[in-house]
Amino acid sequence: MKPAFAIIVNLLFPLVIFSQQQFSEIKPCGGSSYFSLQITDNDSDGLDDGLEQILLEKFMPVFIRFDDDDCPGPSPSGSTTIDTNIVVCRIFPVPPQFTIGINLQLLSENPVELAGEKNLKTGMVWYEPTLIANCALLYGKDCGLTGHTADVEGFTFTLQYTGGLEGGWRFDTILSHWKGIIIQTVSHAGTLCEKIETLPRLSIDFPNGSDTIFASPDKHGNYLTIGKCNSGFLCDPSCNNTKLTKKIKAVNVGEENDPLVTDLGIFNPEYLGENPWGTAKFLESIGGNAGTIKDKMLKELTAELIKGKLLDSCYKICDMYDDCFNCGNISYSDCVFSCDTVQPDSGGSLIPLYKCSVFISEEFSPSPLKIFPNPSNGKINIIGILSEISSDIAIADVTGRIIFSGNFTTGIKELNLQNTDPGVYYIIIKNPKQFFIKKIIVVK
Repeated sequence: MKPAFAIIVNLLFPLVIFSQQQFSEIKPCGGSSYFSLQITDNDSDGLDDGLEQILLEKFMPVFIRFDDDDCPGPSPSGSTTIDTNIVVCRIFPVPPQFTIGINLQLLSENPVELAGEKNLKTGMVWYEPTLIANCALLYGKDCGLTGHTADVEGFTFTLQYTGGLEGGWRFDTILSHWKGIIIQTVSHAGTLCEKIETLPRLSIDFPNGSDTIFASPDKHGNYLTIGKCNSGFLCDPSCNNTKLTKKIKAVNVGEENDPLVTDLGIFNPEYLGENPWGTAKFLESIGGNAGTIKDKMLKELTAELIKGKLLDSCYKICDMYDDCFNCGNISYSDCVFSCDTVQPDSGGSLIPLYKCSVFISEEFSPSPLKIFPNPSNGKINIIGILSEISSDIAIADVTGRIIFSGNFTTGIKELNLQNTDPGVYYIIIKNPKQFFIKKIIVVK
């Protein structure tokens, strides 16, 4: 049997495992890339443990208590000299990915690639790399009208990575690369007093640097606004007196199947034997009936918590392709896009499929250009192109296939399409001062 000292040492200083892992990252314009990365990942969630703790400490809300709170905070007996409340958190990654529809429960730690490169569909939702922190603030007592031993009050906040992909977000501790997205509190969960508040999350570069959570006196519910705290007589929150800052300690407890902490006694001696991932109610051995800690952490995701980018039009897809492939406003054989040539996907559904093949849009030009005759037997004249600069020209069919591309510097151009099949084609002309797209019809 291990001596108690050895057990405490193992809890405080767990075995550090450096693991070389292979990851697959879905790219915002479709397709995926693979790479290997060495991180310290003792909870096996695909995220560096050191990064998790840094982000918890930097983005943890400030907790405000009130001077008329007469209920012991962290201690069930009120006799301990430790006056710091423990906040236990599970922080886990949602890698970059596409989904069909907005069902957050389908987001997993191993997303499935839904689109090949340059093969996006409208109706998809793109999610940037996101971290979700499910947390619970622990109290020794609830001293409200229906007070009880032990209390567990949950909250959740999300962070988004704004640096580059290729796995950097899994270990990047540059705080300017992270921003807050959403914070949500659930006070008195599962009771008549339950209240849920959701607000945009502050980033560390905002004034004051963090969010504020108000802990109601004696009842200890978490509130994002004092107005919501004062909204119910039955719960008797009365968040009106002098505000004081509550001392807290943020603890990353890892994941349920690979926990980083299994006994909270190392942080508060009155919590000895309390496993944040256990099935027993918090402080059940001395009459605690507030439920399990993990139930307050593992709350079901709500639609407000993660913000995705819905690809509801081909124009948004075009913008993404432009960012990913530097398409610009000129047709290239390897990268452009079409709003006019919509095809069903391979499964035969009605969801449009936009291929990165040719840019086709309505006519636009800052100066008048004329193409005639139209319809034509194949011989086409173009006038109005600026003669002092070089112009690119391309012709595409309705599928986006480029059938002609070239460059010219004259102000008048004659094209001969007599050897092409009858049908609809698009002429695309670009120079530093002009951009022009025109639909033409060839008849025989």
